[in-house]
Amino acid sequence: MRRFGRYLPIALVVGIALPLIGCPLIVLKICVSNETEYDLVELNVSDTGAVSWGANELAATLGPGQNVCLKDISAGDYDIRALFDVKEAGKALVPCYNWGVEFTTLNLALTYLWDGEECYSTLDWYL
Repeated sequence: MRRFGRYLPIALVVGIALPLIGCPLIVLKICVSNETEYDLVELNVSDTGAVSWGANELAATLGPGQNVCLKDISAGDYDIRALFDVKEAGKALVPCYNWGVEFTTLNLALTYLWDGEECYSTLDWYL
């Protein structure tokens, strides 16, 4: 036991210092599934209450039935916006929002669905 006791102060310093200098100990991911009949053209993840949405997190359009995972999400509270291209239905880009999504220690599976009139989503947490 004494042998390991000398490493305890080092472990405590690393455990406290890394998050303070911007190196999060918990890195999460959001896996998005497009179960609508429309293309998901933009996905934005911003801190809750931010004044703008920021960059599109998708590398390419996510078609119906496709999935993508966004990695390296730090623990915190986020607002998520998905924009769907529903022009063939006589509409422009239609947003689907998730407000105040809290990330702590679990990953998020986010599934977007369409009920004929509007978008809705389900959120499932997993390890």
